[in-house]
Amino acid sequence: MHNGLTNEISFIHQEKKFGFYPLPPSQVVKDQVQMRKKKEDEKRKKKLETQEKALREKKAWEKSVPSHKVIQKEEKKVKKILLSEQPTCLILCK
Repeated sequence: MHNGLTNEISFIHQEKKFGFYPLPPSQVVKDQVQMRKKKEDEKRKKKLETQEKALREKKAWEKSVPSHKVIQKEEKKVKKILLSEQPTCLILCK
């Protein structure tokens, strides 16, 4: 049964009386702040996990391709050679 004046809801279940009462505004604000903080913490944790996963994948890729560092160092030279409209031969070794 709903009491519109006090905004209370009461009912009887298995011969026991139960009642729902509204929260005071201070409790509502406190709960909202707590939920917002929890949501931000979860978002921050998820972002950190994503960054860590990307870093692990990058490290695994670098281990599987040892010539990656050599290619990075010589990248400017290779670009210059490839853009120079002369016949070229590129040899890749594993």
